[in-house]
Amino acid sequence: MNASTLTRKTLRAGILVGLVGLAVMIATGPWLNGLYQNGSIQPGTLMLLSSLISAIGSFCLPFSAALIAASLVMRHRDGSEGGAVGDRRNPEGASEDATRGVPAAPKDHGS
Repeated sequence: MNASTLTRKTLRAGILVGLVGLAVMIATGPWLNGLYQNGSIQPGTLMLLSSLISAIGSFCLPFSAALIAASLVMRHRDGSEGGAVGDRRNPEGASEDATRGVPAAPKDHGS
């Protein structure tokens, strides 16, 4: 498995974990409320399920953010393996502005 594949899989896993956590938190609230209003669930069971759903959301969303951040760091690391950012040169030999990726203006040598 190369680094590019690992970066993509990490990003996809982060997005998937975040979507699952968000879906669990959003979709189960009205469902639990409906069960409680119908009287088909006891208050103690409702509290237990609400706590479990909150714990899932509390785990999934930060873990998702960590996976996405890790994939971005891996992508940045893979892109800068060629040397320091300021050392890059374009084919004409003019230095490249490292902050914007725009080639610097050619120097006038007094022609």
